[in-house]
Amino acid sequence: MHLIFWKLYTIQLNREYNLIRSYKKCGLVLDIGAGTGEFLSRFPNKLWSRYVFDPYLSLNHVKVMEKRISPHINEFRRLIDYPSGLFDVVILRDVAEHTTEFPDIFKQSYRLLKKNGIFFIKTPNMDSLDFKTFQLSWYVVCIIHNIVFFEKKALIDILKKNGFKIDLNKPTNSSSVLSLFRSVNPNFPTSLRLIASFIYSIVSPLIGEGGDFIVIARK
Repeated sequence: MHLIFWKLYTIQLNREYNLIRSYKKCGLVLDIGAGTGEFLSRFPNKLWSRYVFDPYLSLNHVKVMEKRISPHINEFRRLIDYPSGLFDVVILRDVAEHTTEFPDIFKQSYRLLKKNGIFFIKTPNMDSLDFKTFQLSWYVVCIIHNIVFFEKKALIDILKKNGFKIDLNKPTNSSSVLSLFRSVNPNFPTSLRLIASFIYSIVSPLIGEGGDFIVIARK
């Protein structure tokens, strides 16, 4: 089961990298809140100079990331300390929902981008079928570190106020394979929840929007 979900996750990462690549094929890329670096590792180091800003990485994690991804890990303590107009791409993937400081992050991302640079955002979709179905029981809402949620139009309005032009604003193709499994009453039999979750993940794209949405904004 773990291998199946890892395969699906890998496909998702590759699709998102290819989406960015359709706008920018090489250059300097900054991943804000890069986590374990799985997404940034999709950017070939022959084409990209890869930078990470994540103030919550431990020293050991930083050392691992420096060997695996890039030497450019947390080179500055604050986003405001990075030079203006440095990056071709800034990534905010599964991060905006974790912080109330997103207005400043958007502002700094605009400053950090070169002219026509790309800002990639992925965040939970409050217009999704998942939220409409499960409401406050949706597992994404229940995750303790998720504190800010956006409707697509609201996020676009904020980005436009920060000077961005919107190239793409779309929901993901489907919900998480485990969305229903993690959102319904855990007292139901595990096997039943798994089967229903797989069926839901197949049917949901036909009747509603996916659990996340992606924005490509341009400076």
